[in-house]
Amino acid sequence: MSEISARLSLPFLLPAQAQKHVTHNEALLRLDQVTQLTVMGFEANVPPGQVDEGQIWALGPAPAGDWDGQGGKLAARAGGAWHFITPAPGWRAAQGTDLRVFDGTGWVAPDLPPLQNLDGIGINATSDAVNRLSLSAEATLFSHDGAGHQLKLNKAGASDTASLLFQSDWSGRAEMGIAGSDDFSVKVSADGMAWQEAITIDRTTGTVALPAGVQLDTPVTGNAVQQGSDDATPGRLLVTGAFGLGSGTIPIDNDWNDPKATGWYRDSSNSATGKPFAGATRGHLMSIRGFNDAFTQIAAARDSGRIHTRSASTDGVPTDWFEFATTRDFIHNSPTLADLNDATQNGIYQFLGSSTANNPFGFNGLLFVMSRSSGQNIVQMACRQNLNGNDLLCMRVRLTGVWSPWWRVWSTANTTVDSNGFIKEASPIVRLFDDHVEEPVQPVGAGFERKEQGHYILHDVPPLAARGWQIEIPQDENGNRLVHIVTQYDPETRIMTVHTTQPVWSMQSMSWQAGAPVDIPGGRWVDLRFAHEADDQEED
Repeated sequence: MSEISARLSLPFLLPAQAQKHVTHNEALLRLDQVTQLTVMGFEANVPPGQVDEGQIWALGPAPAGDWDGQGGKLAARAGGAWHFITPAPGWRAAQGTDLRVFDGTGWVAPDLPPLQNLDGIGINATSDAVNRLSLSAEATLFSHDGAGHQLKLNKAGASDTASLLFQSDWSGRAEMGIAGSDDFSVKVSADGMAWQEAITIDRTTGTVALPAGVQLDTPVTGNAVQQGSDDATPGRLLVTGAFGLGSGTIPIDNDWNDPKATGWYRDSSNSATGKPFAGATRGHLMSIRGFNDAFTQIAAARDSGRIHTRSASTDGVPTDWFEFATTRDFIHNSPTLADLNDATQNGIYQFLGSSTANNPFGFNGLLFVMSRSSGQNIVQMACRQNLNGNDLLCMRVRLTGVWSPWWRVWSTANTTVDSNGFIKEASPIVRLFDDHVEEPVQPVGAGFERKEQGHYILHDVPPLAARGWQIEIPQDENGNRLVHIVTQYDPETRIMTVHTTQPVWSMQSMSWQAGAPVDIPGGRWVDLRFAHEADDQEED
């Protein structure tokens, strides 16, 4: 009978053996060393300088020093000495997560299991029954193996889906592929529930459709658009700069009463029929053909630019020509209009300043006249051509031959809403906030500067208005002033200094006095109404 075990070379206890504990402890030491075998390193050849009890190294083929001549064995430290163990093929040892198997010659990594027909693979993620391959990474690379590379998505039938789905927080936002049919499509969604098709490509013709429309912010160029006004290529897009009808010169037609195909025409004869202007006047015709012989025509005189229109029903018989009225038919530029009372016919008139009687402004302006009953009932609206002043627009009426006074029309040009919500008459207004200014009516161009709490400076401003209100102070819901205002103005530098303080009521003077400095409340402002600059009267 052998004195050691067949696999681990553990010493046996013999009959009548003395010191049995020695043999028993040697066997336990061997079990402690090789059971759940872990090593400090593989292919080690140089003993370490410092060794702890129980540490083991898997030696290389030619170790040195205390390991000399022990190539391929395990070197275990026990009892302050090296113990050398010969591993058998199939033994497993681990260094951290590095697991190896002894093959009789050296320690090698074990073979991986077969990777065919796996239930799932998760790379830094967990696969499931639907997502058999799951990957969590910053990027994914598919590269060629010597030539090209294809990513193939296959589906069972036309009604199934093979697509790329783009998600945001696991909710679909865009999808491209062949979904529900074999036509390629690109669609998008705002919530992952409702989807809008943006692009579809017919699988048989390759025709591209844009079901949701298209927005182009750049010029369309190429052979799909007209190359010039004489480009008659069928199917091309009409673009600005071309407006081509297929010819550089429109065709001649001297019978304008004949229902024509839609298009542009011109006459070449003084005796051309159907024209709305005298025989010697040449012209151009745009004809729009409708159902049967119905049509609409627009004619323009070549020299004068007068424009006419008419139409015909399905019998092809046209109506009379009607002439378009233009600005030259309404605006009277004559500087001899001495009295606005004389403008009694419908139209738009110009008038001069102080030389025109019944002028509500004293400046140049435009007059709009609306009349009925042969000029007996009239409405006039006069618009000032100078922005200075608050009488920018006035109106009056005449009934049974008697003119009313001129009435000023109030608008955002001559009124403002103050900090307390009241409408006020406005000349140049500056709204003074704690950190900026606003000019809601006429521009003043005030420069703003905040020096310190409750101390503001306005640069390049005129003096406060001499008539009417000057300053409007914000109030609370009970009508109490939120601040007290003190202003100083230097006419030479055009600088106004504004101090805002806590309002204090003086029983002695029975008036509001200045208290401690305070800022203008947030969201509120002080309205400052300035005088008009010198009016710039237009030259006659």
